[in-house]
Amino acid sequence: MEPTLDTNNDLELDRSDLIGEAARQASLYGYYADQAVKARSDRDTAVNRLTHRSAELNLQLRKTAADNGVKVTEGTIQAQLDSDPELIELKADVVQTNANYITLDSMLRALDHKKSMIEIVARLTLSEKYAAAKANDPTLQGGAYGDASADAVRDYLNN
Repeated sequence: MEPTLDTNNDLELDRSDLIGEAARQASLYGYYADQAVKARSDRDTAVNRLTHRSAELNLQLRKTAADNGVKVTEGTIQAQLDSDPELIELKADVVQTNANYITLDSMLRALDHKKSMIEIVARLTLSEKYAAAKANDPTLQGGAYGDASADAVRDYLNN
């Protein structure tokens, strides 16, 4: 089954189909891991574009000031960089790509929790079935051996 890209739906656990859920879990994890790798790469690329363009503008502003014989302070340079429309757009891109990466990384952690829940529910289901089978075993209810046998064992253990 393909991931729905609806994180709430992809995290739901169908207790009546644990085998299907276990199989689906691997597919979901692989898909979201792949998406997280791409998102991290996009974020790193956006950060590199911002850093590179900031450095270019910084050098350009300093050169222009030096060529005109104007002294500028670090605060002036930083203010000009902070107000540059291109850098503002690049910073917004970094924020967006970082948010995408964090969302996908969080989804991977949630899928780890879902995997643990699948394991726990499977163990509980198996233990309930085993307990139910034992409860219906006539040899454990005094059936084949009778209640006297069970009483004898209890007496022996208590003395």
